[in-house]
Amino acid sequence: MRVVPRAPPLLHAARNGTPSPSLLWKETGDYVHDRQFSVIFIEPLVADAPLPPGVPRWPAPGEALLSPALLADGRDEGIESRYGRHVGAIGPEGLADPGERLAYVRPAQGLFVRDNACPLHGFGMSSIWALGDAASVKPLTVFLSLVIGVLLVPAGLLTVVAARLGAAGRDRRVALIGALGGSRWQVSLLGVGEAAGPILLGTGLIAPLAVTALFVDIRVPWTGCLLGAADLRAHAAVLAGAVLAAPLLVAVTVVLLHPPAVSSRGTRPQGRPRSRAVKVMACLCPLFLLILSWYPTAATDSGATPELAVVLMAGSIGTLATLPAVAALLISAAGRALTAIGRRRGAPGTLLAGRWIQGRPGYLTRLVAGVVMAVGLLCLVQVYPSVVAPYIREAR
Repeated sequence: MRVVPRAPPLLHAARNGTPSPSLLWKETGDYVHDRQFSVIFIEPLVADAPLPPGVPRWPAPGEALLSPALLADGRDEGIESRYGRHVGAIGPEGLADPGERLAYVRPAQGLFVRDNACPLHGFGMSSIWALGDAASVKPLTVFLSLVIGVLLVPAGLLTVVAARLGAAGRDRRVALIGALGGSRWQVSLLGVGEAAGPILLGTGLIAPLAVTALFVDIRVPWTGCLLGAADLRAHAAVLAGAVLAAPLLVAVTVVLLHPPAVSSRGTRPQGRPRSRAVKVMACLCPLFLLILSWYPTAATDSGATPELAVVLMAGSIGTLATLPAVAALLISAAGRALTAIGRRRGAPGTLLAGRWIQGRPGYLTRLVAGVVMAVGLLCLVQVYPSVVAPYIREAR
């Protein structure tokens, strides 16, 4: 979704030297399908009154102009005749995004006076007044923190999980190649070759969609957000770079997660000590959870500032990244307990199962990591918008 630098209205200031206002303005809200949108009443005071952005001509009294999205969504609720006679559509230059719902209405003669409206000079001058969808747009830091926390971090964690699935057999092959004198370059090519199929499949699925989005407006499923093709074309180079960089990053990740296990002492695969790193990450998890628990109180006291949004994302990202380490330690502890039970009762099956779980907690951890991240993201999506809502703060 884009945010056009739409020319904001400039409120009339009653002071010496100020020219007379050119038009009257009043913004209110209405609903279609239980979703609110902005309705702006306008009335020119002079013959050459400036037009609002995206409005080709001044409507006559009792006429209205609607955005294409509002017209399409509200046709079954009689939106065409709700504010008077529908005489046209608001142009793209007057909309924050192609899916914005907005209406410009010129009331019938005599209904709009200075007592119930704001006098304005015009549009395009310095002002901080945002209207329509642009009024709900957060700063770029908030948007980027959401993208990183909700999209990039889960994608990175799932990439790690996918790269390490079946790692035992792959590690044995890598160790065999190392014992036979294979170089690091050859081992790296082996890893990239094994991952080439899924990487090319994912790239082949997303590339046509990205190309289509450059020419056709696409509505994102479930969210209702409409991606503007004109906006994506303005950043086509960045989009193309992302499509090309994603498979390269995945391939590099696969290589880094499977470095050559070359050993001159024998042909047995040599595992890498990771217990210390796992324990450190598990110890950091309570710290990130503490940050998350502190956020609602801070947001209640000072509001959802961009700084607090970054703190929330940092706590969420840290929690998602360290929870698998906690799961690995818990699974390993469960394996030790199962081993003790099997030894005490003389049950070989229980003993072997406990020893297997204790020695290979990564297998089960990778299986549950996806569920852990899904639950964490679900909580984040539910909590983030509600914890800072005014009615939630008042309910305190």
